[in-house]
Order: sequence, then C-alpha cells, then structure tokens
Amino acid sequence: MLGVTQVKHGSVYCQAEWNGKYRDTIRTFIKGSGGKSAFATRICGSGDMYKVNKRKPYHSINFVTAHDGFTMHDLVSYNEKRNHDNGEKNRDGSNDNLSWNCGVEGETSDESIKSFRMRQMKNFMFTLLISQGTPMLVMGDEYGHTRYGNNNSYGHDNHLNHFLWDQLESQRDHLFRFVSNLIHFRKIHPCLGKAEFLSRGDITWHEDRWDDPSSSFLAFTLHAHGRKYAHWPVITARVCVWTCIML
Repeated sequence: MLGVTQVKHGSVYCQAEWNGKYRDTIRTFIKGSGGKSAFATRICGSGDMYKVNKRKPYHSINFVTAHDGFTMHDLVSYNEKRNHDNGEKNRDGSNDNLSWNCGVEGETSDESIKSFRMRQMKNFMFTLLISQGTPMLVMGDEYGHTRYGNNNSYGHDNHLNHFLWDQLESQRDHLFRFVSNLIHFRKIHPCLGKAEFLSRGDITWHEDRWDDPSSSFLAFTLHAHGRKYAHWPVITARVCVWTCIML
C-alpha cells in the first residue's frame, strides 16, 4: 500500500510500496559506511523483494527522504535531530537517521563543508534518478530545503514546512538545475526505468571487489540493445561512479 515502508516479501498484491530498505541502503553507502552489494541490488530495482508474484520494478517506490524525517539538506548536515521546538523535549522523532554531517554539526559558513554537502546531495539525487523503480522526491529537496535538524516538524505552519521560493531561485542555476537535468535524462533514456527486471544481458558490472569494505568504487554499463554508445560519467564524494549507457 502506498505509504507503507515495511515491505513484506511475497506480497500477493500488485501495489506500489515505499521501499524503506532502499532508503536505508542508499543512505548507508553514500555516507561511506559500506554495503556496496546491497547498494547495487537497490539501484537495480530490489529484485530480492519485488521479483515475486508478477510484481515489477516500478512497484518499488524508491526514496531517500520522505515527508517526515530529515530533509536531504539536513541528512548531510546533522548527525542528531533538533526537535526542541516541538514541545516534546526532543523525545519525538527518530533517533536513527543514518545521516552524516560532513564534519560539522548543523549550519556552517565553512565553504569547503558547504561544497561537500552539496556534492553529497547530488550523490543522493543522482542515485535516486538512475535507479530502477519509481523515484519519489520530497518537495524542497530540489533546492536544498532545511528544517534545521527537525525531523518531526508536522506541527509547524511556518518556514520549516513551507515551500521557500526565494531559496529555489538562489539554487536555480545550481542544485535545482542539476535535479532538473537528471529528471530529463531519466525520461529520455527508458533503460533507467525499465518495466521488467534487469537480466544479465542488460547490465555489465565493472567491479571485482564486492566484498572489500574499503572499496567505494562502483561502475556498470546498462545496455539498451541496438543503439549507439554514450556514457554518463560522475565523480562523487566518497564514491566514484561511472555509469555507461548504451543508447
């Protein structure tokens, strides 16, 4: 059922579900805590969970952030929640966010940290939009919306939850353009959102260190058979990814 994050194996219903394992695996790998094999499984459509009972990759709703929890900006800016303004003495909201603040807790004027955080947000967006399945983005993540570490802000009718158009304008030529171009790229390359699970002939992995926890390199080629070759290179923070696509 849409909105359920505890995915059950072998569900007989052909309904789309929020894939909580996708969220946790992507967060873990991109923050540098390993799990490359699981990461590869998730970006290929989570066949270990969905390739049953005639289900398809698009039944996996892939997401990194949701309406509750950290925004994507806060995911790379806070190790700890900051829910004091909610009136519950910071006891509400999840304590386990699989986040990493990139070396400084909270907001900072350090340009090197801010640049690193921006690369990490781009890593998350890139991964989400090249994954097999149905991508879900949260309003505001396309411009780096922050709730200043509040991961349970539903009760606030203010800047924490409002869409801030001025912030979008400030990112129009930066993060917002990056996300827009990724969405366009996905839409014009059907092999990034296939209706069937990938077969061995659809993907080639350029990797021989799957069990090495120190390896943060992952590369693959997707084959859209019968079309000319092109590739899409990305160098990410902590993770070096070269995705090569047969167009």
